[in-house]
Amino acid sequence: MTCHDLISTIDYDKRILFEISLVRISVRQGDTLYAIANAFHISLQALEAANPGVTPDRIYPGQAIWIP
Repeated sequence: MTCHDLISTIDYDKRILFEISLVRISVRQGDTLYAIANAFHISLQALEAANPGVTPDRIYPGQAIWIP
């Protein structure tokens, strides 16, 4: 189940709060998804779910990543 699938199961009013809580960051040189997840105190699985299509070993500087 992706983050988007999960969002579609939430009541509309609660969904708006959830969607607003996503923050977009730019990957910096040397970042890894694990390090980003650690820095924001979230699980790697939550970070991956918020970024469908992002390959963990192929992130690059300047790439946009969503933080749940």
